[in-house]
Amino acid sequence: MKLNLKRNAKQILFLKAVLENVADYIKDGFGAWQRGFVATFQAGRASGKTHTLFDIVACCARELPGAIFGITAKNYYQVQAVILQQMEIVLKEHNLHLYNKTTSPFGHYVIFQKPPDHWARPHFAVNDYSRTVSFCNGFALQLASADSAESLRGINWDGILCDETASYDEKFKQKLYAGVRANKGRYRDKRKGREKMKHPLHWLKCEFTSAPTRPEGNHIYKTEELAKI
Repeated sequence: MKLNLKRNAKQILFLKAVLENVADYIKDGFGAWQRGFVATFQAGRASGKTHTLFDIVACCARELPGAIFGITAKNYYQVQAVILQQMEIVLKEHNLHLYNKTTSPFGHYVIFQKPPDHWARPHFAVNDYSRTVSFCNGFALQLASADSAESLRGINWDGILCDETASYDEKFKQKLYAGVRANKGRYRDKRKGREKMKHPLHWLKCEFTSAPTRPEGNHIYKTEELAKI
């Protein structure tokens, strides 16, 4: 996976870590095994965290047709604002365009509405399009937030992207992570020598956050500690 984008050094480092991960390993009696790659992008304001989040959305949309990813924030207003303010700008850089029946009939995705009937659908049915971004190949993003219990009921995702994770309660984050369980084994790594491994983006868990302002937010640093094991 290669991106020809103008990004700063920290963005590039994070993207390479995610897109080139080799977190799968061989487990005796089970073959290729992975619980999902976890990555945390911790940086200050205006450092490009949200742009990087949507760089990964673009890659997942192309690589995992039919998959459903969650995109989350502390409250629904925050996650909706992230979607509406920056997604279209970044996806255009990846040559992915918003669909409009009249002005952009060859677009690739729709926001918060039922997609055209001729588009592919996710492997698991979407019942509520009012909080879903749908792509023409069946990939979808579902919005969820800590302030809406309904948005978390029965979640069954192929991956998750979390915005400002330091503001989350750690138990809430773990509940989100537990919902990443869909389509085990459906997507395979395309890289030479890794054909039996899972796709590096499947079951991905990404966190994008500034530094915590309360001790309760220090759970974001556990990713770094676990990487040393």
